[in-house]
Amino acid sequence: MLEQAEPVGAPVTLRLTGNDSALLRNSAENVKNMLAEIEGTKNITDDTYEYTYEFVVNPKGIKTSIFGISNYELQNEISIALRGRESSTFRDNGKEYPIIAESDIDTKAELENLMIKSQATGRKVLLKEIADIELKSQLPVINKYNGELAISVYSDISDGYSSSKIGSELGQMLKDADFPEGIRYEFNGEPEKIRENFGNIAVAAIFAVLSVYLILLIQFKSFLQPLIILMTVPLAIIGSITGLFLFNQKLSFVAMLGMVSLLGIVVNNAIILIDFINSELEEGKTIKKSCIDAVNKRMRPIMLSTWTTIIGLTPLVYSGSALFTPMAIALMSGLLISTVLTMVVIPVIYSIVMERFVN
Repeated sequence: MLEQAEPVGAPVTLRLTGNDSALLRNSAENVKNMLAEIEGTKNITDDTYEYTYEFVVNPKGIKTSIFGISNYELQNEISIALRGRESSTFRDNGKEYPIIAESDIDTKAELENLMIKSQATGRKVLLKEIADIELKSQLPVINKYNGELAISVYSDISDGYSSSKIGSELGQMLKDADFPEGIRYEFNGEPEKIRENFGNIAVAAIFAVLSVYLILLIQFKSFLQPLIILMTVPLAIIGSITGLFLFNQKLSFVAMLGMVSLLGIVVNNAIILIDFINSELEEGKTIKKSCIDAVNKRMRPIMLSTWTTIIGLTPLVYSGSALFTPMAIALMSGLLISTVLTMVVIPVIYSIVMERFVN
């Protein structure tokens, strides 16, 4: 059920770490083969780079000094020969286009026969006479994580499949596999990011509940009545989860955001009821009579305000958006069910708690 969190690159991501590049590459290939065996995976790839070949030029210190060629001049001449240099500018209809002069050096032998000119003496000499040239393979990018070499393996998932389930299957396959010593792995895909985000949402929800309680405490000058009002929060959560289940939606990150947003909405109905009950009590009515009158007289405005909100959210439900649809369903169902339950649960709890408190 846990999907649709923040963008993480791929729903299923496995990070491999170690100090042996060859073992890491082999392990990454094995993981890719495992993913290919799991139903529902597609676009399996990793973030490794292919080896590239580079010319490594090591100047012969004595020879370069004899010919009066500095290391800077040597580097500059080689750079111009291999990468080219802007020699002029072509102008056409007010636009400028650089003209790049490039050589056709492709092999080690051609580079060795490159003529290097000394700016001090004006003499020219073959590159191979003043430097040793090697052709070496190197990685253009080396990924690291916590000081170790790292390779991440990615996989998208087909429609109708769960990243959590695929991750569990891969985890079981990794446990059964004979992983090389010194190679470690950890999941870093969608489910892991969701758990991290849910923790942040939980902190935000707790802070929101405490803030609402403090405001109600100041307003009602009572410790018990704000707690009764906050009983609408679990009612809203029950409603949101029920709505997501009925609409076959996952308990996603955006759905959780919708549920947190409900914290400041659903308490309004309870505030109206409790405030009206208090007003009735001040007129000398009993607690039971005050609760019944509050429900009878406040039901219509409460239900009207709820339905206008639900109607306003309806277009988002049928928008087909993976972002807005779960959030709208969580808001609508949580608001509707909590409103209906509030009209029953809150007066009952108020009656029980306040009668016991008075006694």
